[in-house]
Amino acid sequence: MNLTAPGLGFLLLLTSACSSVPPLPVTVRQDGQQTTTSQETAAATLRRAPFSLRFSCQPYDEKKELYHAVHVVVTTTAEAQADIKVGLKTADSPYLEEGSGMAGTDQGYTAVMPDIVGQHYLYYASPRDHRVELLGTNPDGTQQLEWNITNVMLEGSEQEIPLPATTMPALYFAVFIDKNLDEQIQAGELTKLKVKFTD
Repeated sequence: MNLTAPGLGFLLLLTSACSSVPPLPVTVRQDGQQTTTSQETAAATLRRAPFSLRFSCQPYDEKKELYHAVHVVVTTTAEAQADIKVGLKTADSPYLEEGSGMAGTDQGYTAVMPDIVGQHYLYYASPRDHRVELLGTNPDGTQQLEWNITNVMLEGSEQEIPLPATTMPALYFAVFIDKNLDEQIQAGELTKLKVKFTD
């Protein structure tokens, strides 16, 4: 699939998966153009400019202890997240184990933080308590969520850099939604996305 717009080259490449379970869909959006992954591994080529990722997730309900969230590990190499795959128990991964969620505000993360051992813990509980935007609700009751990515904070730095001022060639996203809350990655709960930047 190749979507184009003035000043935007948007290309999504998909690799085949060996699972009969539908993969976890992730939508990549930039400058009004969007496409949705249909395989467990995908790549998108974007301008070095703000973009967003969209997901669908069951509602986060702290009172009922139903902690449905989108767990996103971000790295600058694919090798750093090679162990994140179907069958992995979250307790066996320093990126996904309990307590590995990186600190954010009640309104979300102001920057994506690659190569830090931990995860971006994304959820929407209420207008006052959320880390992603709520776009709506699907017929099956899942929430339509959007994570806007505008800044980057590199490992070892406390400075947020606007995405257009960065130099890394790509970011790698491992997106995991534990649909049954069993603390293990099942087929259909993980998508790996490479975002390659054009200069």
